[in-house]
Amino acid sequence: MVNDYLMREKSEKTKKKLVMEEITKCPYCGADSKYFFTDSREGKIICTKCGTIISERIIDRGPEYRVFDSEDVGKVRAGPPISPRALDLGVNTIITATGAEYSAGKVRDTILYHRLKKMDSRTKMHNSQRRNFVKATRVLDKVTPILNLPGYVKNEAIKIYKYVLQNDLVKGRSVVPMIAGAVYIACRRHQIPHPLRQIAQAFNIKEKELGKSSRLLMKKVGIKVLPADPVSYVPQLCAKLGLPPKIQTLAMQIIEEAKKRNLAIGKDPKGTSAAAVYLACRLLKERQTQRKLAESAGVTEVTVRNRYKNMRKGLMDLINKYEKKNKTGET
Repeated sequence: MVNDYLMREKSEKTKKKLVMEEITKCPYCGADSKYFFTDSREGKIICTKCGTIISERIIDRGPEYRVFDSEDVGKVRAGPPISPRALDLGVNTIITATGAEYSAGKVRDTILYHRLKKMDSRTKMHNSQRRNFVKATRVLDKVTPILNLPGYVKNEAIKIYKYVLQNDLVKGRSVVPMIAGAVYIACRRHQIPHPLRQIAQAFNIKEKELGKSSRLLMKKVGIKVLPADPVSYVPQLCAKLGLPPKIQTLAMQIIEEAKKRNLAIGKDPKGTSAAAVYLACRLLKERQTQRKLAESAGVTEVTVRNRYKNMRKGLMDLINKYEKKNKTGET
């Protein structure tokens, strides 16, 4: 009996320890976590290899209640999920006008509750960091539909700005260039084809000012941004000019082959993508001028011409094979 009790107590301690730590292997048979089965109904984690119940009474991190209309809102006891858009991640308390003390009917308690509500709202906005963060998020909300930013890019920009704000790196600097720099870094990290000029125009600031703020953020935060991929600019460029999908596919293949032969190193990715699209148009006999391509890509006509000449010279053997293949297919 004593041994059974000790074994049971030891088992309970082991289970509690496993709940606190991240479970990566079964403590009994050593199986990996891919063999684990989570029974959300019973609240258990089971090893399917040996059948051991590794953990019991696990926390359900899913939504507590599904809301389908406005009538079901009152049934939800849990708050909204953690959001990077809030300075405190949305984990805060709010004194609302729906408390029992507010509607108790006593005038004295109602006045006191109203004062507490007013002080609570004032103290939250009294912090300079919170005011700065609210202003930055409002600016970002206005620019998001203009640049058509995905949600994950927007969250990444907010996280970068929040880091520099909490580390007092924004003091003495304007809010708009700093949040614009955070957006530019987030776009570069996720290979979103938004050049410096486009983001500067959306935020209504100078291109030089945006470049300065983005370099400062990368230095202070320690973010390493890889050079932009010319392939990411091709779909946007073809969409602007209304080119068919075959042009886009061939232009991407040309860029990939040019990267293998080191023809795109140190070159402007917008110019490289424009030259690849122009070369694809020439090969597929699609009429398109260098001027239109340069205007759509945001580069000069000379840049497109020079990149096209270098690309055609470096890929001459493949171009000849492609032209011979097309002639054979026509005949």
